Amino acid sequence: MHQPLPQPLSISKASILIFRMMLLTCLSLTPVLAADSVMPGEIEENATIENVDFKWFIEGDDNLDCSVQVEYRKGSLTEWTPAQPLLRVEPGSYNDDNIDPGNLLAGSIFNLNPDTEYDFRLTLSDPDGGTAVETRTVRTRHVPQDPANPRIRYVIPGGGGGSGTEADPFQGISTANAAAEPGDIFILEPGVYTGVAALTTCGTPENPIVWRGTDVSQVIFDGESITKPVVDLTSSEYVHLEQVSVIRPKHMAIRGYTTTGVVIRKCMIDVTVPTTYEMGGIYLLGAGHRDALISENIIQGHLNWEDGRDEDAYAINVLGKGHVISFNEIYDWYDAIHIGAGDGSIETSSCDVYGNEIYNCTDDGIETDGSRHNIRVYKNRFTNVLTGISCQPIYGGPVYIHHNVVYNWQLKPLKFHLWPTGIIVYNNTFVGADPRGWGGGQWRNTIARNNLFLGGSNPGYSGNPICLYTEGVRADLDWNGWYQAYEGRFADFNGPLYPTLEDFQSATGMELNAKLIDISIFLDAEEPILGPYLGEGGFFEPYDPGSQDLRLAPGCTAVDGGIILDNIHDNVSGLTADLGAYEEGYPIPGYGPEGAEPTAGINRPIAVSHFQFYNASPNPFRDLTTLRFDLSISTSVTISIYDLTGRTIRTLAPSAYRSSGPHSLVWDGRDDQGRDIQSGVYFCRISAGDEQKSRKLVLLRE
Repeated sequence: MHQPLPQPLSISKASILIFRMMLLTCLSLTPVLAADSVMPGEIEENATIENVDFKWFIEGDDNLDCSVQVEYRKGSLTEWTPAQPLLRVEPGSYNDDNIDPGNLLAGSIFNLNPDTEYDFRLTLSDPDGGTAVETRTVRTRHVPQDPANPRIRYVIPGGGGGSGTEADPFQGISTANAAAEPGDIFILEPGVYTGVAALTTCGTPENPIVWRGTDVSQVIFDGESITKPVVDLTSSEYVHLEQVSVIRPKHMAIRGYTTTGVVIRKCMIDVTVPTTYEMGGIYLLGAGHRDALISENIIQGHLNWEDGRDEDAYAINVLGKGHVISFNEIYDWYDAIHIGAGDGSIETSSCDVYGNEIYNCTDDGIETDGSRHNIRVYKNRFTNVLTGISCQPIYGGPVYIHHNVVYNWQLKPLKFHLWPTGIIVYNNTFVGADPRGWGGGQWRNTIARNNLFLGGSNPGYSGNPICLYTEGVRADLDWNGWYQAYEGRFADFNGPLYPTLEDFQSATGMELNAKLIDISIFLDAEEPILGPYLGEGGFFEPYDPGSQDLRLAPGCTAVDGGIILDNIHDNVSGLTADLGAYEEGYPIPGYGPEGAEPTAGINRPIAVSHFQFYNASPNPFRDLTTLRFDLSISTSVTISIYDLTGRTIRTLAPSAYRSSGPHSLVWDGRDDQGRDIQSGVYFCRISAGDEQKSRKLVLLRE
């Protein structure tokens, strides 16, 4: 007997429809969730003389919440030191230039030693999924030096002839250049060299070709106002020009195309004689430039501050990667230094600008317009400028702006126009004449910490005296000091007026740790005088560089008013970081040629330290964290824990004599009464003899 066949299940049309809708919903959600998670891609690294940077390309992370933590150490050491995290670069274009930097994170590690190998550990994570840990070993570049075994040759002015010996020198630059070989040092004897000095024969990294004057004031390359350029570095590689004067160019004094490893050092460039052309100092134009060093030069333009704003004229204008522009004295220009030349079609990244003395510039002190990633502008001093530092725009970033001093800016300290994205502004001192301490601009993805913004106390050009007046998207502002000259006018940010700092804090959630300050925080400084708008008819008498003592007065609000930033503050004098460029108790850094070390290229005054305070481990922590330090000498040591207000929470070790060598102790997250303290940020300070060092601790309770 046949069994009846099983009947198919009865499924209603409504059930089928519901099932299809659920399936489509799941399918539609899957790509969204996957796009929010991160997938690591390739890593690109670059090194300059004292900094290293990375770009880590990724896929996914559409909601821009992944992060990369960075640690570093010298190759022979085992302790990892935290650095600043990489910046999450915003993909896409935000202005009419239509330049998309790509999907990546980028960032820099500062304050490294030249020609030294370091290990770096990068940890990628995303709350939506995806993680990776990568290590890289990178060596910083050495300060360019002479060949180890040079051939010395001699040059005098002339039109040809000579064998290059001291008794029979080459007559003229072109004759010497035609005979040049890697490893040659050309001694330029006193005299006036006319015509184009084409230094186009290439050296190598180990054996550069060096052109060196015997006396910078006596060895003169004269353009006679008819030669452009006076010095030609077209396609030059590893060519050094040192200790010569370059005068009277028709257009620009020194020009190069597609250069690698060129050095322009300890020269005097005089562009005080105007022609009908736009005047320029040192220009590296077009694509293909790498690793130039422009250092310890004096570069004078033809503009006069008291005559007001004039035509474009740049002292230094460069494109490319890996350039170091340091310890130059630059004055009487429209713009002093331009990194990126406003040309976003050519990638300009991984460049350093530091230690420069810049004054009497009728437009911008430093421009980063057109640059992309890891541009570092730090420890420069600006006096008498229309605006201090320009990012108009930059594409992706980061551009780091830290520990600069800008005094007597007439319009604004920062020119963030045309929606630049990716700017990090740390520990700068901005003292200007217009009341808008940060005025104007439209920008994105910007972080500002520990800065001093002091505008003037007058109504200003706009008649809108307000200390923060700007537009920003993905803004992160905190721990800054602000001078509010007029009651009821603290900020106009993205449109609304915020009468007080408290109103701004409540509405935006930013600047929760800000300070209100005034000119009295400095040891000896006066408010700059506001001149005519854009210098029409001439700015007022300029201030001398360094005439204002912008160090902090002891006990003022800005002392210990900031937050310690990894790798930016390797040492602080107090409980935590001060606001502004000058940490209390530390010497003012050197600016210009006199601020450089005798070997050139770097200036890092290092106090003799007798102890090393390592990072706590673990940190963040829940219950226990271990604090370790090494003493190089036996001395008295005190160890204390403080909260953000500076209140002592726990004295872990009262003052006691400790022997040299390694030491450690454990903090259990309790105060002096044995009570568990709440989650938050704390600081551990170790005082050893006359030295003090602090480390940030993060306690996370269950």
